[in-house]
Amino acid sequence: MLQQVDSDGVSLIGGPEQMITNDASDGSSVEAPTMLYGAGQGVYFLIYNSGCYTASTYAVRVATATSLAGPWTKSISPFLVTGQTDAQVYIPGSVDVTADGSKIVFHGDLNLGWFVGDGPRVRGMFAAQAITSGFSVVVGSLF
Repeated sequence: MLQQVDSDGVSLIGGPEQMITNDASDGSSVEAPTMLYGAGQGVYFLIYNSGCYTASTYAVRVATATSLAGPWTKSISPFLVTGQTDAQVYIPGSVDVTADGSKIVFHGDLNLGWFVGDGPRVRGMFAAQAITSGFSVVVGSLF
């Protein structure tokens, strides 16, 4: 959902607008949204988590639009998934974007031993380049 906020940062203007809904590829949950605007490309990227945060299929997905009013189009492939990065992060999620849109931060598990009862769950924080091109955004190298 998206709703305009007045200049006081608190008062709401108008009503909320639905951007996306979860579908079969998302599972039962869509959460932790953040927005990136591809300057020069005129594309908005809605980055969000889908699935269950304790499953290795938990993924970060992207929907795009050329205006905040939509229509929003979900990408077919997830933006960030288990094992995709150089660090082999498991169950990545909760992406946020730097103000200039060039970097992202996200958290992820460092091990999956906790999943089978072999030790505690260890979660880390990561930073990476965010690369936008046309209607796609990809994870660049980690910092």
